[in-house]
Amino acid sequence: GSWWIPKLNIAACHFEPPSPDLEKIFFSVVLLEEFRRKLSKKEYQKMREIFRYYRFAGLLKDSIEKWPKLDLVGKQKTFGDLVDFFSPPSFVQLSESFEWLAGKKFFQEAAHVLAYGFTPNHFTFLLKDPAYELKGYTSMKDFAERLRSSGFKMKDKAEGEEESLLCQTSTIASPNSFKIYDEKTKQIANAAWPMSYIEFIRRGADPSSPTGRYEGFIPNQAQALFKMTAQK
Repeated sequence: GSWWIPKLNIAACHFEPPSPDLEKIFFSVVLLEEFRRKLSKKEYQKMREIFRYYRFAGLLKDSIEKWPKLDLVGKQKTFGDLVDFFSPPSFVQLSESFEWLAGKKFFQEAAHVLAYGFTPNHFTFLLKDPAYELKGYTSMKDFAERLRSSGFKMKDKAEGEEESLLCQTSTIASPNSFKIYDEKTKQIANAAWPMSYIEFIRRGADPSSPTGRYEGFIPNQAQALFKMTAQK
């Protein structure tokens, strides 16, 4: 299945494994067309170029990093030369382009997908459902307080009511940085951006579901969690 989070212009595609012993996987997809009405024609085209180019540049950088006979300076020079060769005529510097996107409030969560690609946005642990309960679990609020008192940085409040179809809380997203190419300096630099977090959930009963429990997620609650991977 898939769910659209309208305010973030992101969709989550849910993949159910053939065995209950395997993890469920959600892929976040940026819906580029949804930004058309929020940007001018020129800005919209610029955004599409950035997404296409970042995908290429990331694959290119990963390949160069694996070349054994190049030292760091050689890798950076080779990367810069190839970027200059393949760069679309209207493309702006990678670092400046990302800063332009990240500076737009409505693009904050999508920028995380751009920054980290297939790096996990979060990992989720099930605390309770109709057939399972973590030992000692009483409520999401109590669980979060236990983690907080142990030194974990936790989200301020749980999303969803305790007895609703889905109740969630999480740690705060960890600080991190990703590689970015600065055309001015011809160097690969680090750009700071929040990375991943750990989510904890309680799933309620759903008679219409094959598993007897609610399997999807609720867009408004997901949006509140996604906001942690936006730049503060």
